[in-house]
Amino acid sequence: MSIQQCAIFISSCDTFSDAWVPFFKLFFKYWPDCPYPVCLITNYKNYPDKKVVSIPVGKDGQWASNLKIALEKYQYPYIIYLQEDYFLTSPVNTEKILKFLEIIKKENAAYLRLTPTPPPDRQHKRYKEIGAISPEASYRASLQAAIWETNTLRNLLKDGETGWDMELGGGRERAKKIAEPFLCANKPAINYYMTGIVKGRWEYGAVKFLKKEGFKKINFNTRGVEPRKTYIDRKLRNLPMLGIFFRQISRIKAGLKRRII
Repeated sequence: MSIQQCAIFISSCDTFSDAWVPFFKLFFKYWPDCPYPVCLITNYKNYPDKKVVSIPVGKDGQWASNLKIALEKYQYPYIIYLQEDYFLTSPVNTEKILKFLEIIKKENAAYLRLTPTPPPDRQHKRYKEIGAISPEASYRASLQAAIWETNTLRNLLKDGETGWDMELGGGRERAKKIAEPFLCANKPAINYYMTGIVKGRWEYGAVKFLKKEGFKKINFNTRGVEPRKTYIDRKLRNLPMLGIFFRQISRIKAGLKRRII
């Protein structure tokens, strides 16, 4: 597949511009030979780097509306979707990405998730390195790093919807009806910190990671950092087995609190 058929699209907005410097420094550190145009969705700002194409979409119209405008301004048959707080953590194997791009084209697929978060729920008959995502899968159209057939993505977008609406709301129902295959890598093709900003605050672990990567001058206090306890509790809740226990404890605590009130 020719380079001109694909571009990297980083979904963002001016509110999250404090994440742009660490994002792009890590992006070009760990993917220096990225062969595709790199496009950043903004409202009005421009990122001061010749390697980055800023796409100002104007007044913020929620995630779907912003992305829809950007896809119309810069049209590519395929895009690799990222978000501004997906900080790369290790070198990207460009040959593997090129191979996955060829697979999505050959299979006439709508989507190929580049990290198994969540993993595919079906095996693929022809490829060991990828699986298939069934229409019934909870996160068929997950917004983790992925290759999208652009027309499919554009048709899934509904003005005013959030990313959550895409994954678990109306977008989820629309994705079920798409006949073209949805695919997913069995092992990460891109390794990144997911996600650096949670509910508007820096994620505690992301701050530690960025400081380790040498970002000493970022003012993390501007948007605030989540408490360490909140970070630990969330990680425990997300563990496959222990998570069930900790979620039950949380529900019990919440119930007791309501009784006391």
